[in-house]
Amino acid sequence: MSGILDGFLSRLPVPADEGAAVSCRVLLRRGLSGFPFPGRADEERTKRLDAILETALGAAGRFDLLRLSEAGNLDRRMAVERDLVPQSYAVQGSNILALDRESPLWCTVNEIDHLRIRAEASGGNLAEAYRRVSQVDGLLGESLDYAFSPDAGYICAEIADWGTGLSASVTLHLPALAMAGLVDRALRTALDSGLSVRGFWSDESASSGALYELETPRGLWTDEESILVRLGDAVDRISAYEKGAREELLAYDPEAVRDTVFRAFGTARYARRVGYDEGAETLSRLRLGARTGMISGFSGSQAAGGFYGLRNAHLLKYLANEGSSDAEGPEPVRIEEVRARVLRSLVARASLVEVS
Repeated sequence: MSGILDGFLSRLPVPADEGAAVSCRVLLRRGLSGFPFPGRADEERTKRLDAILETALGAAGRFDLLRLSEAGNLDRRMAVERDLVPQSYAVQGSNILALDRESPLWCTVNEIDHLRIRAEASGGNLAEAYRRVSQVDGLLGESLDYAFSPDAGYICAEIADWGTGLSASVTLHLPALAMAGLVDRALRTALDSGLSVRGFWSDESASSGALYELETPRGLWTDEESILVRLGDAVDRISAYEKGAREELLAYDPEAVRDTVFRAFGTARYARRVGYDEGAETLSRLRLGARTGMISGFSGSQAAGGFYGLRNAHLLKYLANEGSSDAEGPEPVRIEEVRARVLRSLVARASLVEVS
């Protein structure tokens, strides 16, 4: 099973090397006519629905089907950490995760809605992510009877999602705004547009590594184009704020930026134990350093990819690939040591750029 998941994770897009937008996602929700949604269906109807959807996904000829109850614990944890499925979905029953063999797209069966189709793209390329989910939606729709009303649109498990059944999100990296204490002000423009904002790995205001997820609200807009355009416009505005904050910091206090970047490089190069929050903050500052030319031999995409790579299950996979006996779950201190080792490997060929 791990080979299927490992192969799919390798197909996920490389995070953007430059710019505030690191990656983006589009989600389509679909219900099937004649079937109650999960939580309201009896066991027999749930099994019938599973069989219908599994047949449709198999007939599409492009998916590897992974039944999570049969997957290893480490695979399930990695799927959760990489935001392929929520924790509750990964541990309940025999839920199905369909992984596209051709692109960074995946589907889940009976995850609140009967069918959810997700795709990821690098940077803020929402059009590409939408193209992928729309293509698969049309393909599966040829054999599935979607629940649809001319007046209400696509019928989803929750009324707030009726209509397009679509939502989208963009992960933003805002280190300069964080240094300047201007994140809240910059994000206000998105909130005023009706979008929602949450911290990376947290629904609270704090966020690890100056990462924030900008997300479309539920039920506010009625067509796909307006959803994607408004989100894209907000991303462009916030990206401009981040660029302006970075340029101002470099113009008026470049040593503050250099000090921040150099300290992060020292942590990555020499630390022996690193917690996740410290590791994420270190990567954030390293990405800023790569963007400002203060670090050579290290790219912004390497740093952004590390935000997931420093999570616990990913570190356990790192140990498993080394053949370590600790791969099933070492002590917390051991995990911190492995995280520090991964950081060291990321900057092994990097160097600081001094100024005269």
